[in-house]
Amino acid sequence: MQTEIVSMSQQELEKVHVIERIMARRLSQTTGAKQLGLSTRQLRCLMGCYQHAGAKGLISKGRGKPSNNRVSETICTEAIGLIQSHYHDFGPTLRSINTITV
Repeated sequence: MQTEIVSMSQQELEKVHVIERIMARRLSQTTGAKQLGLSTRQLRCLMGCYQHAGAKGLISKGRGKPSNNRVSETICTEAIGLIQSHYHDFGPTLRSINTITV
């Protein structure tokens, strides 16, 4: 049997502990949902993911992926070029890509 290392946040680890207690019938779904700040429907969905894929099923699927709401590099460079052409004193301190919103 091959062991797999899974990196989880503290919040995801808490979900594992609560779900295991619910499945062992030491905790009700309602109480577990309140502890995690979820609805019972969301908790049942997480329990299904846990039963299907184990602890790996509770890891956020968006981890490590870029945001869907990000501004592309070409737009950032165009914006910086436009700003520099109109404001000659626009220096690198003010030019952080994260602060430019289009």
